[in-house]
Amino acid sequence: MLTHSYQKGDTIIEVLLAVTIFSMVAVGALQIMSQGTNTAQRAIEITLVRQQIDSQVEAIRAAHQQASTQRSISGTEWEKITNVYDATATPFVVDELCPETQAEVSDSFVMQPYTAQKLPLVGSTWYKSPRDVTAPPFAQIVTDPAPAVSYGLWIEPVLAGGVGTTPGAYTFRVRACWESVGVSKPMTLETVVKLYEI
Repeated sequence: MLTHSYQKGDTIIEVLLAVTIFSMVAVGALQIMSQGTNTAQRAIEITLVRQQIDSQVEAIRAAHQQASTQRSISGTEWEKITNVYDATATPFVVDELCPETQAEVSDSFVMQPYTAQKLPLVGSTWYKSPRDVTAPPFAQIVTDPAPAVSYGLWIEPVLAGGVGTTPGAYTFRVRACWESVGVSKPMTLETVVKLYEI
C-alpha cells in the first residue's frame, strides 16, 4: 500500500518575494548610511576650512595691528598686502569649478599661517588647483614641505577710498573652494574683513 506524505513549504514565489524585500531594505539602509557619511565628511571639511579662513583673517589683522603700532608702515606686511590693489581686477566667480591656475587668482594672495607673511613671495608658485593630484581633501595652505602652497584658498583685496577726511578702508574677501564628496558642484566658503587705513 502506498502512502503519500504531503509537506508544507514555501513556494519559489514566496522565497523570491522575501529575498527582494530584504534586498530593497538592505540597499536603502546602505544608501542612508552613505549619505550620512558624506554629510559628516562635509561637516568636518567645512569646520577645517573655516579654521583656515579664520587663520588668514587673524594674519591680516596682525599685519594691520603691527603697522598701526609703528611710526611708518614702510616695509611691513601691511604695506605688502595693501600694495596689491588693481581697480580693474574682477573677482573669481565660482560656478562649476574652483580656480585651476594661479593666473585665475593673479590679483590675490594668501598669508603664510605661521609667519603671517604675504604669499606670493617673489617668484613663488603659491596657488595650486584643489583638483591637483597632490591636493588635500579640503581647501587649505600646506606648509610642509616648504614653500607654502595654497590649495583652493585665496584672498581678494578691495580698496574703498575715503571721502574727505574719512579714512579709506581695505576690504579683504577670504575665499575657499574645494571638491567634496557627494556633491556635484564645488563647496565654497567666504568671509569678509574690513580694516581702515592707518
